Amino acid sequence: MRILVVSQYFWPENFRINELVSAWKSKGYKVDILTGKPNYPGGKLFEDYKANKNKYKLFEGCKVYRVPIFLRGSASKFNLAINYISFLFSSMFYSLIYLRKKKYDIIFTFATSPVIVGLTAIFISRLTNSKTVIWILDLWPDIINELEIIKNKLVLLLFKKIVNYMYRKTDFIFAQSNSFLSEISKVVQKDKIDLLYSWPEKINFESNKRSNLIEYRSDTLNVIFMGSIGETQNLKEVIDVFKDLAKERVRLIIVGDGREKNFLLKIAKEGKLKNIIFIKQQPLNKISEIASHADILLLSLKSGKVGSYTIPGKFSTYLKFGLPVLCHAKGEVNKIIKNNNFGLCSNPGDATTLKNNILSLIDLKKKDKKNIFNNSKNFDLFNFDRSFNRLNQKLLLIKNKIIQIRLITNIDQIPYNENFILSGLNLAFLGSFISDKIDIDKRFIHWPDGIFAQRYYKKTIQKITGRYLMSNLIIPKDINTIHVMGDLDNNGYNYLKNKYQKHIRHSKLRYGETKEIIQDLPDINVDELVILTLPTPKQEHVAIALSNINKNYKILCTGGALNMLVGKEKPVPKFMERYFEGLWRLRFDTKRRFKRLAVTSFFYFSGVINGKFKQVVWKFYKN
Repeated sequence: MRILVVSQYFWPENFRINELVSAWKSKGYKVDILTGKPNYPGGKLFEDYKANKNKYKLFEGCKVYRVPIFLRGSASKFNLAINYISFLFSSMFYSLIYLRKKKYDIIFTFATSPVIVGLTAIFISRLTNSKTVIWILDLWPDIINELEIIKNKLVLLLFKKIVNYMYRKTDFIFAQSNSFLSEISKVVQKDKIDLLYSWPEKINFESNKRSNLIEYRSDTLNVIFMGSIGETQNLKEVIDVFKDLAKERVRLIIVGDGREKNFLLKIAKEGKLKNIIFIKQQPLNKISEIASHADILLLSLKSGKVGSYTIPGKFSTYLKFGLPVLCHAKGEVNKIIKNNNFGLCSNPGDATTLKNNILSLIDLKKKDKKNIFNNSKNFDLFNFDRSFNRLNQKLLLIKNKIIQIRLITNIDQIPYNENFILSGLNLAFLGSFISDKIDIDKRFIHWPDGIFAQRYYKKTIQKITGRYLMSNLIIPKDINTIHVMGDLDNNGYNYLKNKYQKHIRHSKLRYGETKEIIQDLPDINVDELVILTLPTPKQEHVAIALSNINKNYKILCTGGALNMLVGKEKPVPKFMERYFEGLWRLRFDTKRRFKRLAVTSFFYFSGVINGKFKQVVWKFYKN
């Protein structure tokens, strides 16, 4: 497998993407990395990198492409915005120059903030005809909204649309928690997303050596926080509680760096808080030495959606130390700690419970009763091998994924004995497929409603128009009702009633975008044949939504065929029917249809040029 990793952060910065690249390399995959210059979290270029840039061009034999960026600097809101934007545009420009002729199977995006780096992967995939996979570790734009990095509602709405576009255009999405999955599933189909937990960092958890950066105190409750120090971590609230505990035998040791550190240092200094100790970020091989001082490990997050939905990466590392966790956070991480008795929990904003939890922990240490908590060392939910195997199996499936389009050649092949969505294979459908507006899955079957289907078959197939299909249906006796969804006038109603001698049920759908239409769809009865009279790709999206909420379904996507049958729209002359039907139909609803013809034609021919149809297997359906 050939993989391009797109990540703003990479070795020598400490992120889990480093371990993924190592694992892929060990399996014999060819891996390249597109990243920025190492400056996280301090905001300055790493000294060793500055001194010897050539040393960082290869990572375990993998080529590392580093693009120029504006450094994080002081990590102010302005600096971060420029830092994020610079990587996005620089990575796109760089890839256009240097990567456009590369061959990759998968472009994998490691999406911490900013997750919009996934746009770079989509851009490169168009150049290299590659599949895209993204691992979402932050919810955007929720996080920048809750941290008040951006307050303007129009800008936030724009970011929301950009992120949703990125989700829809990505071939597969991994999310770091179940809550993230639920949020993303509001935008894309559930079969396009999966769960991928973070795993403990690669450190020696059994080390008994103590760091000399901290004075060892056996008579004090030592609470240690390790990791990024930002607004999300909500440490100001924790420090305020420790201020009230100044006379108790307890101290808080904060290890790490980040944009909030100077602010917290100032609070501790002004308050003369001797029970708060700050230590700069340590390399991974020193973390165990720091943790050996700890009685309790602190995990703190802000309130709100992001804090409640997030499972911080450091949590899996905390658990491997087997120490109790003092949790000041809501949501998934809170539930795991409570359900497994791994420590004590309080909610953000509840300083009283946090303070009481600390006092009870002090008391437990005095009485040497910390063993009332379960040892978390063997907790196996966050396991690298499990996460890697889950990820790798999905990548192999995506790499080898063949899109199968099934085609009936006669109306009597319609499989009424099973669930199906039957749709016309024509320019509108193929253009929508190429532009990723339609995802094809096993629910779809097609009839050849256009000249384009013939391009992909060695044998000649006969075109079946929507009108012919609608006027020659062979409907089984056990189907008692034809359920028309969409527009249906009296002429159409009478035509169907007289032609097929079935009960006619009509559901007039909402007008507007697909997401509005599918909010209020009717149920489908087991004895019904559904006919959708909407345009492509809207009717296919509605059909998929119907199939998701109904156990039994038989759906025909017929567009405007019924209108032609009843004379509402003038039928196509026979001599134009085979090759020029699309041009004839421009006489009616000209503006909308011309726009659709232009757009779908563009995407169709772009699919031919960039080879996307090579991923498609065309099969005749046999029931």
